[in-house]
Amino acid sequence: MAAHDTALKAVTQRLAEAIERMSAVIELQDEELDTLWWSFGGLSQTIGQPWKAITPDAKRAVVAAVELSGLLTQVPAPPSTRGLLTRALGESASTKTSIGDIAEALTAFLGDLQKLPDHRLTPLTSASRQLKKIGGEDATWKTVVSRTLGYNPDSTALLLDAAEQVVRELDLQELC
Repeated sequence: MAAHDTALKAVTQRLAEAIERMSAVIELQDEELDTLWWSFGGLSQTIGQPWKAITPDAKRAVVAAVELSGLLTQVPAPPSTRGLLTRALGESASTKTSIGDIAEALTAFLGDLQKLPDHRLTPLTSASRQLKKIGGEDATWKTVVSRTLGYNPDSTALLLDAAEQVVRELDLQELC
């Protein structure tokens, strides 16, 4: 009888492990389906407007990155992030934007990302934090960013690359 109980406990343990693995796979499939529907939907869930209607482009990139990041459960974000953002941003994905424009959009849309330190590896949130501290009435915040972090907030990148960087920095915030 003891051997029978031991065998049943082992089978029960294996079944519980299999169910746990299956649940994880189903969660990832649900996440994939949610992100695909989000990218094909053509509409910001946060703002309730079509992506093309969200202006300026920097705000569109930030909103798309924040929404996509909110749908993802794994850190770091999967490689499909770039394709999903490309679909959401549409034709504007290949336009240029500046770090400063993205920082301004981050400040306006998200407010504060305090968990991340000011660092060259987090240029968007660092620039956003300086903008929030100093204010955007003049270019003083850009000078501070340039001198303390060593990059020019007026430098440009593709809107898609900027949106992807926002997702990366949000991933980093999750890890902090």
